[in-house]
Amino acid sequence: MADIKVVVNGVLGKMGQEVLNAVDNTQGMKPVGGSDIAATIDQIPLPTGEGFIPVFQDIKDAV
Repeated sequence: MADIKVVVNGVLGKMGQEVLNAVDNTQGMKPVGGSDIAATIDQIPLPTGEGFIPVFQDIKDAV
């Protein structure tokens, strides 16, 4: 079965970071992007250190 691809809204905040960590460490789920209205960077590293995901200011740009 293919992994569920997840975009995390509010990825730069405390809860968004917790969600990203949970998704990144859950078998069968794969973080593929994030959005945050305060984003000034275009990517962030994954918590597991296995790559990066793009970050957008508007979630519509992420999907």
